[in-house]
Amino acid sequence: MDDSPPVLRCLKQAIRYHGLCLAEFTDYGELQMHELAHLQQLGCTFCGCFQRFETIYHWKKHESELHFQDEEWCCQISIPGRSCAMVSKNMKDHRRHLEDQHAIFETEVLNTRCQDDKLSRQWAGSYWCGFCQKVLASKNIFGGLMTTERYDHIISHIQDGKSIEDWLEPGGKTKAQAMTVLQTEDGAFNPWCCQFRIRFSLDHH
Repeated sequence: MDDSPPVLRCLKQAIRYHGLCLAEFTDYGELQMHELAHLQQLGCTFCGCFQRFETIYHWKKHESELHFQDEEWCCQISIPGRSCAMVSKNMKDHRRHLEDQHAIFETEVLNTRCQDDKLSRQWAGSYWCGFCQKVLASKNIFGGLMTTERYDHIISHIQDGKSIEDWLEPGGKTKAQAMTVLQTEDGAFNPWCCQFRIRFSLDHH
């Protein structure tokens, strides 16, 4: 048993942030989650949603209960500074995008691009990573937004120093760029406006 004073025990096992938090953890994983929450790097990855979360559990719960991933195609062709990330709702529109915007006309190349750029419904087989800026294959062929594989991948980026502001949304804007759309009149971002819009939409269907 550790007989040292409580403050010293906390300092041994936890990280102190801005002189405000002095929490004690015995599990390293819980400490990492606590650290991510303090850094405010946990955030919703869906387009147009900017809510932040205190725990990984609440982040997963939010995405699985309030969002739905439909089948779509996300362009992975590199353009200056980022992936194109233009989203199409069907393969025909995606082929037209590849032809019109990237001058790809070869049938074999178009077919391969359409296959590789496909985002599966509810991530069943593939998912978008806004940090990698590409579509990744998933071992989970049954789908479900709570899949460990996708979340573990995203968390690994955050633990390596990425922030949700760096996330490139399908459509071509990072979270930081998209946040400017939802600012209060005095220029301060209001993270709760998205939650209100989502719940209002759900309540009025």
